[in-house]
Amino acid sequence: MNKKTRLSFLVLIVMITVSLSAEDAEKSRAGQVTFFYPMGTNGTESMEYTNSFSLNMVYGMNGGVDAFELGGVGNFNTHDVSGMQIAGVSNINMEETRGFQFAGVSNTNFGDSTGLIWSGTLNSVFGDSKGVLVSTINVTTGEMRGLQVGTLNYAARSKGIQLGVINVAAEGSDSLPIGLISIIKGGYYAIEASAGEALYGNLSYKMGVERFYTIFKIGGSLVDGPSFIEGDTFDKNDLILSYGLGWGSLIPLSGHNKLAIEVSSSKIVSNNNWDNEDEEVNFLNKLDINCHIGLGDHLSIFAGPSFNVYVADEIMGDEEGSLPIPYTFFDESYEGTQVQMWVGGNVGITYSF
Repeated sequence: MNKKTRLSFLVLIVMITVSLSAEDAEKSRAGQVTFFYPMGTNGTESMEYTNSFSLNMVYGMNGGVDAFELGGVGNFNTHDVSGMQIAGVSNINMEETRGFQFAGVSNTNFGDSTGLIWSGTLNSVFGDSKGVLVSTINVTTGEMRGLQVGTLNYAARSKGIQLGVINVAAEGSDSLPIGLISIIKGGYYAIEASAGEALYGNLSYKMGVERFYTIFKIGGSLVDGPSFIEGDTFDKNDLILSYGLGWGSLIPLSGHNKLAIEVSSSKIVSNNNWDNEDEEVNFLNKLDINCHIGLGDHLSIFAGPSFNVYVADEIMGDEEGSLPIPYTFFDESYEGTQVQMWVGGNVGITYSF
């Protein structure tokens, strides 16, 4: 631990210790100005007062705020804060926070929070959160009923919306996590095997909640007949591979039966051409609507139609593309990129756990 980190922890410990020994902030004043505690208009009694307006040149330690507070480096309040609170580095409030709170690095609220909480790196709420948290990392140790927006979102009990790359909830079956990786206790996790008319075999892993989950998928197919791509010869039944990402939602029907609506996009890799895959457009985009027939609590079979849009600029013989397509109702070329559309179908089996 470097000197700067040790100093930050020491300052935080001193602030918390002082706050625990401070009197209730029952007194109120229209405003106060502090250079740094206790060099301010309220002096050593600053934590006994709730101010309508608070200006802290470096940092201030006050009882509370009910309108506006601005701190060059940081603001620290032992009681409720409402209105607007802005700090260059950090805000720390020991009780309830209501309104708009912004900090360049972090906001730490030990009570409940309501409103918009925004920081550059970390928002921490050690109570319930009913507003909007926006930061790189958002943490709520109580119940989150609002919205978390960040790279990493965590809630002990989530009944709101998490929008981020990674969403985590210790309890969250009623939540709505929207992101790439959603780890939700009591959520929806499933492995699925399916077959279609273009990609003959597919394997998917799904994670999130039934209302909204992420799909990681791989698949394979066979080229129907001799052909070539950029001078490389295809033999009959050569393998084409795919990998992709998607999102979906399960809608309850009756009993164990459910309707799945899913969108996905898969990169097609043909002729083992991994080296140049980023230089080529070769994607199969799908909208799948499948009816799941439950065979119990965990197992279901499904079937349904799919709407397909294939976009490719690989050369296969005299045509663009490398995926075997049964037919198209739309087939147009745009500056060497072929766009083909058709309606197909899916059948498969799903195991959820």
